[in-house]
Amino acid sequence: MVMSGLTDEFPRITHAEARRDIKHSLGSTEWMQKS
Repeated sequence: MVMSGLTDEFPRITHAEARRDIKHSLGSTEWMQKS
C-alpha cells in the first residue's frame, strides 16, 4: 500500500483517521516482525 496516496484515494477520510490507520498498520508490521 502506498501511504502517500492514501488521502488521494480516500478523500473522505480525515487526517486523524488516516494517521490512526497508518499507525495501526505500522504497529501490525512491527508485531509480525517481532513474533
